[in-house]
Amino acid sequence: MAQIARHLSDEYDERSSRDGDGVKEVKHTLLDLCMTSMLFRTVAQPALHSYFKRTSDDSNPYDGSDLLPATNDCEFRRCTRTESFIKTLIHRPDLAASVKSMKLDAFQDNDQTYSLNTTHLPLDPMTTDLLVESTHRIPPPPPELVRQWASRDDDLDRIEVWQDYWREGLRLGFANAEIALLFTLVPNLMRLELSSSDADFGIIVHDLCEQMLGPRSSKTIVYRHLDLEVDTGFRSQSPTTPLSIFSNLRDLVLKTNPSKDLRFEGIGRLLSVSTLRSLQCEHVNGQDSVVEWVELPLSHLERLELQECPFDMLSLGALISSSRGLKHLEITLTDTYPDEDFWTALKERATTLETLQLHMDFGEAVWDETQICDLSAFEKLRSMEIFQVMLSPALEDSLPTSLEVLTISRCDESFPAQIGQLLHSIKAGRLPELKELNIVMDHGNVEFSAHSDEKLLGLQSCFSEAGVRFQYGACVDYACATSD
Repeated sequence: MAQIARHLSDEYDERSSRDGDGVKEVKHTLLDLCMTSMLFRTVAQPALHSYFKRTSDDSNPYDGSDLLPATNDCEFRRCTRTESFIKTLIHRPDLAASVKSMKLDAFQDNDQTYSLNTTHLPLDPMTTDLLVESTHRIPPPPPELVRQWASRDDDLDRIEVWQDYWREGLRLGFANAEIALLFTLVPNLMRLELSSSDADFGIIVHDLCEQMLGPRSSKTIVYRHLDLEVDTGFRSQSPTTPLSIFSNLRDLVLKTNPSKDLRFEGIGRLLSVSTLRSLQCEHVNGQDSVVEWVELPLSHLERLELQECPFDMLSLGALISSSRGLKHLEITLTDTYPDEDFWTALKERATTLETLQLHMDFGEAVWDETQICDLSAFEKLRSMEIFQVMLSPALEDSLPTSLEVLTISRCDESFPAQIGQLLHSIKAGRLPELKELNIVMDHGNVEFSAHSDEKLLGLQSCFSEAGVRFQYGACVDYACATSD
C-alpha cells in the first residue's frame, strides 16, 4: 500500500502545478489508508493467532505434485499448516505470546510418521534447520542426584538423550516432534484440547512432559494396606524454578473414542501443572491407575469432568481424593456404578464442592440399594444433578441446605409421592436456598399416564407458591424434554 502511494506521488508530480490541491488530497488519503491498514494488521494479527486448530487432514499429500513453488522440483515438500504456524511463532515471538488456545489432533501416530524417512519428501533444509535450532531454547533440566549414576545408554534414564531423539524426529518430519516444539513456543497458552489414537500422546511429547514437568523424587507410602512407590516433588510444583512449558495453562481437554486406549498414565505429567484449574476427559481409560493418583499433586484442580471414562472405583476414588480443591465434579460412568470407595472419596470434598453431576449407564445391572449418596454435609453445594436410585427415599435427608438447583433423573413411578414429601420439607424451611427443581422421569420404565401428569402438574403450582421453579419431563438416553 505504501508503494502504491509513492508510485502515485511520482505520477502526479508533473501535474502538481495544475492540480496541486488534488495531488495532496490523493497522497493524504492513501497515506491514511496505509496507516489504517498497518493499524488493522497490528490489532488483527494477535487475534488471528490466539487460537490454533490442527485436524487429522492438516498434512498436505506427500506425493510428486507437492512441490516448493520456489524450486518447482520434487526434492522437497511444502510445509503443513502446523509447520507454517510454528515458523511464524519462531520468527514472531510477539505472536507466539498471543496464542491462548489450541486444539490438536492426529499428532501421535508414529506408525505413519516413521515412514516419512523412506517414502515421503523431506522439508527444505532451511526450514528443518530453523525447527531444530529452536529446540535449543529448552535446556534439559539437570539430573537429580539420585539419578546421576545412570549411564547414557540406560533406557530408564532419558535425561541426556531425549532432545537428540526429538531433533532427529524434526529432521524426519515427525508430527509428534513438531507438536513438542509447538508446546515450547506458546508461553501464554491457557486452554489445550488434545485427542489421541493411541495409549498416550507419543514418545517425544511424553519425554518433553516428563523432563519439564515430571517428578524429581519418589517415596514409598502405605495406601489401603498396600506399599506403593509414588512420585513426589514435581518440577511443575517448584516455587523457585519457572516452567519452560505450560506455565499459564488453565483448561485441559482430553478426548479419544471408545475403540482407542488413551490411558491416564499417558497424561499424568500434564495434570501436575500448578496453574491447571479444569480437566475434561472423554473416553480416557482410568482402569487400574490407582498408583498414579494416590499422591499426585492435584490440589490446584477445581473442575473435573469425566465423560464415559472407564474407571474402577478405587482409581476414581484416588483421583477425587487427590483433588483437594475440587469445586465442580461431573461424571458419566458406563458399565459400573459407585461403591463405598467412591462415596468415601466424594465425602472428602464436602467442604469444597459447589456443583455435582452424576450420570451413569449401568445397563441391566441391579442397583445396590445400600449405595445411598448422603450429601447433607456438603455445605457449599449449590447445584446437583443425580439419579433417583442414589438418594435416600426421604430426599430431604440426603440433601444439603445450601442447594439452589436440583435435578433428579431416571425417576420411577413412585417418585411423585417422594416429591410431595420434599415439598413439605421446603415449606418447613428445610431447603431455604432452593430455587429450581427439575424432575426427569425414566421414559423407558414409566408411562406418562394422565393421572401422573395431573399429579405432577399440581405439584408444579405448589412449588411455585413456595418460590421454587418446578419442571418435569421424560428422558431417553439423556435426551430430555421438560415441561415449564
